[in-house]
Amino acid sequence: MEVYILIILIILFFLGLKVKNTVIVVLFLIIIATLRDYTVGVDTNNYLINYKYEIELYRIPQLIKKIEIGWLYLNAFVKEYFQEFRVILFVSSILTLLPLNYVFRKETKSPLLTFLFYILLFYYFFSFSIVRQAIAVSFFVLAIHFLVKGKQLNFYLYIGIGALFHYSIIALIPITFILKRTNLSYFWYSAILIITFFIGFSGVLDLAKSYLALLPFEKYANYEDYNADVAFNRIANYIFIVPKILLFIYIFYYTKKYNLYNNLIQMKLFWMGIIVLNLFLAVPQVSRFTYYLTIFEVIIMSTMIFNIPKKKKLEVLIVCFSYCLVYFVYYSITNRFGVIPYKI
Repeated sequence: MEVYILIILIILFFLGLKVKNTVIVVLFLIIIATLRDYTVGVDTNNYLINYKYEIELYRIPQLIKKIEIGWLYLNAFVKEYFQEFRVILFVSSILTLLPLNYVFRKETKSPLLTFLFYILLFYYFFSFSIVRQAIAVSFFVLAIHFLVKGKQLNFYLYIGIGALFHYSIIALIPITFILKRTNLSYFWYSAILIITFFIGFSGVLDLAKSYLALLPFEKYANYEDYNADVAFNRIANYIFIVPKILLFIYIFYYTKKYNLYNNLIQMKLFWMGIIVLNLFLAVPQVSRFTYYLTIFEVIIMSTMIFNIPKKKKLEVLIVCFSYCLVYFVYYSITNRFGVIPYKI
């Protein structure tokens, strides 16, 4: 177990899970993300190389189809006034963590518990690697928060900010509004997850990677050959999905039974994330898209723990923490997102 992970968990524990003030925890997480070695995170070193040798203010019109405009101007600005790539990591961590902190504090009774789930399920470490998408994911979570409150202008505003760092967030606009109008029975929510699991496992949709090159951005042109030399262990990878399917079926059952909370759009987005994962697990660029959707599980679990009747609370606690620990151990062993070893 890496020392920095233990420090994070110990601090969260001793601060107390019912404490609302998350300033210390967020500051601590920002510092770790900022001071990490450039070898931590699968793509961090590539971002560094692009910052040093490719991104220049005068080249932005040439790079616009390859790199999002927000990321281009952030790099150009830091390069002009600070000449230090670590400032990029600092700003990126702020843009990732502050929107989440706002939503966690507004929507959960224990934002620290929600942050704990966020860490255990490796969403925090995901932001070490796929930096631009991690920023967009956080702004999507913020956008959904305001959509639920009926503030559609804020929804589009934060989607727009997220798109400055990753264009893929735009695809979530139609998905979100379709899901808002989707109302199925518990049976069909569960059945569709199981059906799509077996469709994906069959491998019939693996060729979807070939169509990524058709997207109207140069950045996707080489995706057809991405990880082409890496063997895909279908059985092992699909076993990886099973706990998510079971967690959704378990939580949605109690959500319906006890009418736990009204924010069902988060449940539906989480559900859709599992469906996409089921169907396209063998296509890394598509399965990576699911982080926009599955991240809502940290809010859902935290909310459920506090809203469930007392007679079921211990059971739910055991299920949620067991689920998180299974993924935490798996991600640690497989070195998910390249976060081990860690150097400061």
